[in-house]
Amino acid sequence: MLGIVQVAGLRFLIVVVKDPQDDLRFTPMNLPKRHHYVPEMLQKNFVDDEAKLWAFDSRNRTKGVWRSTHENLFLEGHLYSHVNADGTKDATLEAWFSELEGEAATVVQKIIASARRGHYPNLTKTERQIWDFFFYQQ
Repeated sequence: MLGIVQVAGLRFLIVVVKDPQDDLRFTPMNLPKRHHYVPEMLQKNFVDDEAKLWAFDSRNRTKGVWRSTHENLFLEGHLYSHVNADGTKDATLEAWFSELEGEAATVVQKIIASARRGHYPNLTKTERQIWDFFFYQQ
């Protein structure tokens, strides 16, 4: 959850992440492994009529151009996972990014809807701060 706090005349965007003691803990069975460095909620805005994206991997040029779903592009296994001292993986950062992307998704859709109408997006201060913070994290 995101919120705005004002302290001594300065405004801060506060990101509230669930306490690690809450049921945010991942077990080996539900630990997210596929971490997208381009959020799926952004990719979905560029799919064709069959919900596919066109892709090219400059590291593997022989593969050429191909079509794929947003679930299978712009990702890396355990990109944001941290390995604990006991060898287990901690995906708290991935969960945090997921929470942030959920907050930003409505702002992104508002921006897109305005652009499609040919208008400048009229974002509230909170929406602008969410967008700025999300964009910065990208």
